[in-house]
Amino acid sequence: MQEDSKRYQKRRVISFRPEGKSLGEVEGFHIINIPIERTLCVNVGPIDVKQFEAIVFMSEKSVECFTVNSMPEKVYAIGSETALLLKAKGIVPIVPETYDSKSLANRILKDGISSLLVIRSNKGNSYLRDKLQSEIKYKEVNSYIIENDEKGIEKAKEYLESCWADYIVFTSSETAKVLSKYLSDRCNYIVISIGPFTTEAIERKKEVKIIESKEHSIAGIRKLLQDLR
Repeated sequence: MQEDSKRYQKRRVISFRPEGKSLGEVEGFHIINIPIERTLCVNVGPIDVKQFEAIVFMSEKSVECFTVNSMPEKVYAIGSETALLLKAKGIVPIVPETYDSKSLANRILKDGISSLLVIRSNKGNSYLRDKLQSEIKYKEVNSYIIENDEKGIEKAKEYLESCWADYIVFTSSETAKVLSKYLSDRCNYIVISIGPFTTEAIERKKEVKIIESKEHSIAGIRKLLQDLR
């Protein structure tokens, strides 16, 4: 964890995005990313998506790992990054007002959707399923699986307990569940959460300050950091 003195002049940020993903560069900050999960696309077999009125993609990876020749009439994406990937494929999705499962569920019910196919990982919060499965025809497909990377978790634990950073960024509820127990009361860092479900997952036994991004996306996290300069 030794860094040159020039980098120490910048405020230090740790994030835990999946391997190959990052927050990008933000002026005034030295950002490191520690992946604590591995993702693997799954062959889900043939699915007749036309039997569903709408389809939802819950993450960028869900788009990358799910391929069909055609889509239902309505396509939803839970965040701006996911929406951009779909647009690159020539699909213009519907995006809820805020990028979280509660807002998405409300939008689907408001739109009068009667049958829904949800593309997601084997992990993540169950809000959408709990809210909708008794209301409409509902099916989930895990287009990829997420596994913990124990070496990454151990490295993250070392950084969190050492008070190295000024800001700790959690971009998923699963990551918060795994790592927030290692947050140290001795440290003065501020925890940044991507949204309400991630905030709820942070272990509250620790007296740490939490700031939730107004826009529940990576772009929203970047904007928040810029405002904190």
